[in-house]
Amino acid sequence: MKSTVHTAETPLISIVICTLNRAKYLQKTLTGLLDQDQSRGTFEVIIVDNGSVDNTISICKRFEEDLNLRYMHESQTGLSICRNRGCNEAAGRIIAFLDDDAIPSRGWLNEIVESFQSDDNIGCVGGKNSLIWEKKRPAWLVDGLLTFFGHLDLGNRKTILSSRHVYGCNMAFLADAIREAGGFDSRLGLVGNEMFTSEEIQLQDRIRLNGYQICYSPKMQVKHHVQAEKVSKKWFLKRFTGQGRSLARMSATQKRKNGIGEIIASLSEIENIAKNDPSPHFQKAGHLIMKNAYLMELISNMEISPSKSILLLTHGTYFDPQQVSTGNSIRAFYLSKALVENGFDVIHCFPCELDQYATSIKPIPGVKTYSYANKAELQGLIDQYDPKAILLGYWELVHDLPEDISVPIIADVSTPRVLEVLVSGKGVDSEIDKIFEIYPRIDIFLCGNKRQRDFLLPWLMVTGFDLSERIPILNLPLSTQITDSKVANRELHFISGGVIYPWRNPEKYHNIIRKFLRSGKNVNGSLTILKGSYPYKNSAHEEPTTKKFERVYPLLPYNEMSNLYTQSTIGLELSEENIEREFSQSFRIIEYLRHGLPVICNGFLEISHLIEKYNAGWVIDSPTELDGLLNSISSDPSILIQMSKNAQKLIEENFHYQDTIDELLVYLQNPVKAIKSKLKYASSQRRIDQNGQITVKILSDW
Repeated sequence: MKSTVHTAETPLISIVICTLNRAKYLQKTLTGLLDQDQSRGTFEVIIVDNGSVDNTISICKRFEEDLNLRYMHESQTGLSICRNRGCNEAAGRIIAFLDDDAIPSRGWLNEIVESFQSDDNIGCVGGKNSLIWEKKRPAWLVDGLLTFFGHLDLGNRKTILSSRHVYGCNMAFLADAIREAGGFDSRLGLVGNEMFTSEEIQLQDRIRLNGYQICYSPKMQVKHHVQAEKVSKKWFLKRFTGQGRSLARMSATQKRKNGIGEIIASLSEIENIAKNDPSPHFQKAGHLIMKNAYLMELISNMEISPSKSILLLTHGTYFDPQQVSTGNSIRAFYLSKALVENGFDVIHCFPCELDQYATSIKPIPGVKTYSYANKAELQGLIDQYDPKAILLGYWELVHDLPEDISVPIIADVSTPRVLEVLVSGKGVDSEIDKIFEIYPRIDIFLCGNKRQRDFLLPWLMVTGFDLSERIPILNLPLSTQITDSKVANRELHFISGGVIYPWRNPEKYHNIIRKFLRSGKNVNGSLTILKGSYPYKNSAHEEPTTKKFERVYPLLPYNEMSNLYTQSTIGLELSEENIEREFSQSFRIIEYLRHGLPVICNGFLEISHLIEKYNAGWVIDSPTELDGLLNSISSDPSILIQMSKNAQKLIEENFHYQDTIDELLVYLQNPVKAIKSKLKYASSQRRIDQNGQITVKILSDW
């Protein structure tokens, strides 16, 4: 695509509107642009007509002078082709896209300009889209289907999106960002009567990979028409089919061994839904149709080749809800689930020392489990399955791999171990030695949030990674899915605990809750505490204890723990402030939220901003704030029911395993070994000088 040099004579913004026989809507769109706060000289309007036979041309001529409008005809059919044509013709530094049936708010252009000026890293910005109904909305058209009309509302705060996307009816890009990414994929997007989709999602993913950010700005608002013909099940079923085919075209997968079987099973399920009660289950049926279309598109284009395998090494047995589970096992379970659903076979391996904890539970289809005793056995598994990549759920297991392995190695470092060691008071020397020893063997890293990414960057620089071309870090938050349970009880039943390390020390908060419960302000309230040591340490079994307002349990099997959550109404993630907590990801807070428990948490936690954004609980900074908060909650416990819904919405939109995997899937399309700088660090050497200062000497080989 061509590149445009911006000068004082060229417009700042090029607004591209692709159209086809929508003259009556286009007139409203262009009228909305007349009413913008931006002066006319700062923007141009480019109309790309894909073969209209109505009065589109005359409408465009009417606005030609007032909007600095250029009309052009594109003979080749397809929305992506028209959008790329508009990009090629655009003179502005910013290229904004409006649908021909969308009406921008008065401040639309101003917000686009301010968003890009606020942060040079932003490559794309999109906003809040509301709907104009031309036909009464039927009962079967549930909220979950509104996104197919372009509806988007992510709240009233400007936000950088880590994995989500803005929608095509209302989005703007830096011209350089869109051109560097190669524009829109012409295999995707509407083509005549074919409802292919997702071209803007794929483009945003490529822009992210190039180092830009995607921004959601609630003030960048448009109203989007929902034509009467779209408010029908027939239209939706066609849309689901197109969506499924589009996802297949985007997918990194080339073959599904069990594709035909899945299609037959899904079609049977759709038939049963339609036979019994079609209307309430329409959304579920639609998603099954989308899945079938996805699989059929893959099968129609696949080549005979082996399925892709990922070797997953972790210090955790396969997840069994009947057993006490580690974070490693839960993380591995949802990673495996997401990878399998995207066409990979997962070989889950763990050291044979954990065999005593393994159960006979059958893994989900697509996952095989093995334990191994030594390097030779692990090498045998690598030879047998020829994995596309090796994913280390526990970074020190890199020592079990062959030294000169050609397969890219991915390490999950979502737990910053060096900080755990630091706050434990044990001294970090040996842990830093491990970093210098292990990191140079890794090709790409998984972290859990932006703080962890920022913490990881300097370690990569000093361990030999060349960050000038790419940053080998993928953001993969803890993954889960919501449960069926929600808070229906207005009594204040608190739950806290898990593996409680000494530096967490939540007792100051627990004591305040105990005092509150004894005060009689919430007679039926209770405090439940789970506590214990790491499950694989063979610690002595503790019996549960019960007091009037308090129950204390040892670590429980996962399903029993889940049952306790369903009996609770508020989850607690409170502790003394320390640096490890600031960078951590908490499995327990994710579990609370997915069960529909509002949480009380500390403001220094990385997740606290989401708790506030979704109104899914309360954020406090010290124990002194807790007493007043408890009195406030007890005065109006009805808020717990809405907060419970908010908690699950938070999980669904930020931590669902199908969405958090996106960056990893993009990498696995073409996994490569990392680029290392010429200086490859082997170890570090410390000494204390005469002034008592510690110095570090890096030993290297050239």
